[in-house]
Amino acid sequence: MQSRVKVLFVIHALGGGGAEKVLVNLAKGLSESQKYDVTVMTVVDSGIHRGEIQQYARYRSIFSFGNRKVTQKGSKSGSGSLLAGAGTIKKLLASIYTLFWRYIPSGLIYRCAIRETYDIEVAYLEGICTKLISHSSNKKSKKVAWLHIDMATEKKSHAFYRSMNEELQSYKKFNAIVAVSNGVRRSFEALFPDIGNRVTVLHNPIDESEIRRKAKEPCSFIDKQRKTFCSIGRLCKQKSFDRLIAAFTQVIKHGYDAELVILGEGPDEQSLKELIQTLKIEDRVKLLGYLQNPYPVLSRCDAYVCSSQAEGFSTTACEAAILGKPIITVDCAGMNELADVYTGVCVVENDTDSLARGMMTFLDSPTNNCTLIDPSYFDLAKSVSKVDSLFDRLLHDEN
Repeated sequence: MQSRVKVLFVIHALGGGGAEKVLVNLAKGLSESQKYDVTVMTVVDSGIHRGEIQQYARYRSIFSFGNRKVTQKGSKSGSGSLLAGAGTIKKLLASIYTLFWRYIPSGLIYRCAIRETYDIEVAYLEGICTKLISHSSNKKSKKVAWLHIDMATEKKSHAFYRSMNEELQSYKKFNAIVAVSNGVRRSFEALFPDIGNRVTVLHNPIDESEIRRKAKEPCSFIDKQRKTFCSIGRLCKQKSFDRLIAAFTQVIKHGYDAELVILGEGPDEQSLKELIQTLKIEDRVKLLGYLQNPYPVLSRCDAYVCSSQAEGFSTTACEAAILGKPIITVDCAGMNELADVYTGVCVVENDTDSLARGMMTFLDSPTNNCTLIDPSYFDLAKSVSKVDSLFDRLLHDEN
């Protein structure tokens, strides 16, 4: 009997973000094929998806702080994100942590943490994960870097390197680079033109049947008397929820009877609460926190809104499309690609006034024309098959 291909995925943590959930879907698909022996390693032992990932993969972690016991259902509350509700002390620690990874010999960390040998090693996020796998001491493994964000706009990964050239040299050590959208690919190519030809676009694996099943559960958060906009994501600068709230305030001032619900947690939670109070719109904007199952809310809202400064290919927007929701989004990576396959997308300029106008246009003429042009676009097996083909090609490439 042929032995299984050993694959290692390295991700920073397994909190409630889109990339983390997508990795669960990918691990599930690869493990069910019976071809792969999958290991998922977090840099920091944290996040709600740790329990779920263990159903499909071996789970390892480099750093574990205190007692972070996890069950198959994950944590009882919250996403387990390291920076959820981050205050001054957490932000200071985050700065120290960034400096640690910028200057620590990554090869040393690799040798201490990764003691097994793998056929394929995947850095599943930019920054730390990419730096770590690029210093792999396993000369025989095929190495893959996975890009989830528009790196030219969201420059967070650069902080973990001493220079852009050091980051370039890191990526040069990979046999393949995967981008989750054409926009992410173009962004990477603009930053690192010398290796742009290594980039392959593979859209995120999404479990459509799971989303539809979970969406049927009860929901008590939506006011049926008003049109409801919904947005989901980490409460941080990248997602620009402060701008979304400002845009929605314009909608209210123009006399529209609507409400906005935002799902998620993060370092900007307190400042967003204060902004809502300052604008005196507590009765119109709800911060619901992190919900382990957001789909009942998403399925019952009237439209989904994306206000992000940068994205890769928004998982939550794709989930909204699966549930047939109209989508109003600013122009960021992946959104025009989604509009090419889903008729319910309205893409506006990436600024506050344009976002407000997009929401008001929807309220004036709510669209019911929300159709997925290719019904198999979000097929999980199809997406996993493309990853399998990439891995197979790498394993048979002698270079």
